[in-house]
Amino acid sequence: MIAVLDAANAPHIRLPLWADPAIQEANDKEALSAYEDTGDAAALHVPDDATIVTIRALSAAQMGVAERAAGRRTQLGAVMHLRRDKYAEDFRVVDENGDERKPTPDEELSAVSTWIDDLCDSDYAAFVAFSEWYSRQNYELAKAATVCITHSEMGVVSFERFMDCVVDRRLKESLIAEVSYRAKAHAGLGIRPKGLSNSVSGSVKLNGSAPKVTGNVMGAMTDCDDNAAIVAAASLTI
Repeated sequence: MIAVLDAANAPHIRLPLWADPAIQEANDKEALSAYEDTGDAAALHVPDDATIVTIRALSAAQMGVAERAAGRRTQLGAVMHLRRDKYAEDFRVVDENGDERKPTPDEELSAVSTWIDDLCDSDYAAFVAFSEWYSRQNYELAKAATVCITHSEMGVVSFERFMDCVVDRRLKESLIAEVSYRAKAHAGLGIRPKGLSNSVSGSVKLNGSAPKVTGNVMGAMTDCDDNAAIVAAASLTI
């Protein structure tokens, strides 16, 4: 029997960000794939300049608050997504001999794209609305589960500061996808990702009253106010 985590007392877990260029460059495909599948940071070589996200388990109530913040979910859109997934799962290519085979990734992508384009206007609108809702849900879950993020140039920052100031869109999208996925697994199954050896328990919080600059943060930031562009890091207190 899997023990469900007590979200209120669960330790915070420090996880490397999979899409971080420092992590990508320091690891081979096998290690990256293993970490993506298991969340076990022991599979990775983690360089000093890697982006590290500290997460916490969410209670059922906290999960509910985050999900409601995403707004109303379209049920028709959810059904259309299930049908899309079923179509992709069942799709086969018939070769010149009349034999069926599994499609290549490009063939599957083309077939699924055509399936989406062939939807009637109302079904397509519902499909898009559900995609947008799902993105909002993942954003809210990631925000709720993130304690802080350690960045090589900004130092230790909040989820909101990271999203506002980091230029690399892929890094921000990866943060949302990875943390929301871990949060769902954490809360729903009681499965704890295996963080870095120096993961901490107890209360870890941003100390916004005593910010300090660590290195040149300007190159990693955009669209921030003057103060935020100069002072982007906060110290950790345990």
